[in-house]
Amino acid sequence: MPTCSYSIHSGTPDGPPLRYAKVGDKIFHTWECDDEAQGFLVHSCKVGDGRDSEFDLLDIDGCAVDPIIQADIKYDASLTKAYVETHGYKFSDTSVLNYQCVLELCKKAQGECDNLTPPRCGRGKRSVDRILVTAQKVIPADGGVEREIKENEMDVVATVDILDTLEEE
Repeated sequence: MPTCSYSIHSGTPDGPPLRYAKVGDKIFHTWECDDEAQGFLVHSCKVGDGRDSEFDLLDIDGCAVDPIIQADIKYDASLTKAYVETHGYKFSDTSVLNYQCVLELCKKAQGECDNLTPPRCGRGKRSVDRILVTAQKVIPADGGVEREIKENEMDVVATVDILDTLEEE
């Protein structure tokens, strides 16, 4: 299985990694895997405040739920890197934003990536009735809701603190 990462950057998809930003800053979410033989689809993304508030960003097809908050993801031709530009926002009572997404891997040579990634959003969306591979139940360590993880999927996470202002040191 490839090593994949989810990171948040300033200015460009390859810009400096972000740990802190302010409301309105240009932010890039970047996903990357190190195996040229496989591509991936980013889907089922959500953002949480570390307490009990969550908001869905991408649906199971990899399409934006609310394009004003986060647009559809852009994929490079190799299908090993993807990114989306957003702007800093936050929940009203906390500065912490915890992002979680699912990366669905596909073997390029076998044609598994065809009609999977990049996603077709809008009228041509994939059906949720697509063929599923063998799945296993996973119960998060924090006691959260049980969900199925397919053999060709992995959860990836990233965190950033969004502040109203950043004080210069």
